Amino acid sequence: MGLRVFDTRTREKVDFNPLEPGKVRMYVCGVTVYAPTHIGHGRCYVAFDVVYRWLKTQYLVTYVRNFTDVDDKIIKAANANGETTDEVTNRFIAQFSSDMSELGCLEPNIEPRVTTHIAEIVAMIETLIAKGFAYDVDGDVYFEVAKYEAYGALSGRKLDEQEEGARVAVDTRKRAAADFALWKSAKPGEPSWDSPWGKGRPGWHIECSAMSGKYLGEVFDIHAGGKDLVFPHHENELAQSCAANGTELMANIWMHNGFVNLMPEKCPGCDKELEKIPESGHHCACGYTFTEMDFKMSKSRGNFYPVREMLAQYEGEALRMLFLTSQYRSPIAFSHDLLDAAEKRLDKNYETLEAMDAFTNEQTFVPGKNLAATFDVDPWARFTDAMNDDFNTPRALAEAAEVFHIANELIHGQEKARIGEVLSPENTSRLLAEARVILRQMGDVLGLWQAEPKAYLERRKLARSSSLQLTPAQIEAFIEERKEARAKKDFKRADEIRDELKAKGIILKDGKDGTTWDAAD
Repeated sequence: MGLRVFDTRTREKVDFNPLEPGKVRMYVCGVTVYAPTHIGHGRCYVAFDVVYRWLKTQYLVTYVRNFTDVDDKIIKAANANGETTDEVTNRFIAQFSSDMSELGCLEPNIEPRVTTHIAEIVAMIETLIAKGFAYDVDGDVYFEVAKYEAYGALSGRKLDEQEEGARVAVDTRKRAAADFALWKSAKPGEPSWDSPWGKGRPGWHIECSAMSGKYLGEVFDIHAGGKDLVFPHHENELAQSCAANGTELMANIWMHNGFVNLMPEKCPGCDKELEKIPESGHHCACGYTFTEMDFKMSKSRGNFYPVREMLAQYEGEALRMLFLTSQYRSPIAFSHDLLDAAEKRLDKNYETLEAMDAFTNEQTFVPGKNLAATFDVDPWARFTDAMNDDFNTPRALAEAAEVFHIANELIHGQEKARIGEVLSPENTSRLLAEARVILRQMGDVLGLWQAEPKAYLERRKLARSSSLQLTPAQIEAFIEERKEARAKKDFKRADEIRDELKAKGIILKDGKDGTTWDAAD
């Protein structure tokens, strides 16, 4: 099965056929850099990073993701902090890039800023005016929505459903309420640029049309972003780009990721901790009814989660894994319990990877049994089917989990129940080496299991032990004392040391290479 992708515009899955054979041009709307990146952003950019990674296995991909670095919110933040807008945007661009790196996201090929593309924006607005799709009112320029007959094709909304406010400026000088700003005349103290209509700055929507057009052409393969951008942002982009360029399409396929739904840990009605995750319409014993608003992230409600705050508590890879447990178009539940579970799953994966590496390093690699034939499963083919089904990462993770399960059976000699025989060490090593290659391939697509297993596990162990009463050096001293006690056959003292450490949250693991330790979860 070839790649099929859900297209927001047609509202159905379609076969993916690049406009130019062998090449893909992809644009993802970036962040407005006035505040820290939150987990909603993280979910979006992890989702499209996986899209990028999968496409790269088959095509030469040009991936563009912009920064909006001039906006009302940026100006407000700069004034509040006594900074310039450049100081605000540069700081948050650096933070965003760091956050994305820790989430395992590859850098796009091009990351344009609005403020370095004013000439392209002005040129596009001039074209729209010349073609009769835009008008100037005292230095402000608006797109006249009524002139573009196909308006609403992307979102399915009608003109009378246009909401005023929130970047769709309320202005009685407009010919119609739905008309949106292409150029805003300068106000005192705001950053501005010269234009044929006087000093000013771009409207929100025109920026992406100008930048995507410059780097990807008038019509390109994929335009993507969060579900909240379908209307008005992407609808307006589509209208102004097609009007300016004289095309029926701006992008061949439009992709949008679902929201992050926060799972409340306490009832807003009685402030009691919840025993289980509620659903919309669920009633608490106090009589409170949960609504969709209870699952929304908001600073005012105290449930705003910046990515960097989560990264201070959890592995970035664990947050990424949680995001991938839901197909990108679906909403995803978020809570600390769910993130804890993702991190523990990731720890187990790395423990298996370390054991695989240790086993294959000890044994002689010889040609022999094939993983697919031995276990009657072709994990890479099934993984490919999952990714080709609109980037179905939950299914892809399930296929990876099956490879981890097979690997654990091989490591512990438990394969007989599945295949009816016990394998030789040479064949076991051969199959584990093949499984390791497959997991690397899967990990390269999902952006998971990229660390060196031993280093990852050591880092996790130290992180878990940071709140314990003992330092690693003290723990190692107890292990050495226990070793000496066992050598003297003082098993009572050896057991006492094990129990003392266990009471302090330290678990000892005896193996052929000696005793290791870990902090209890």
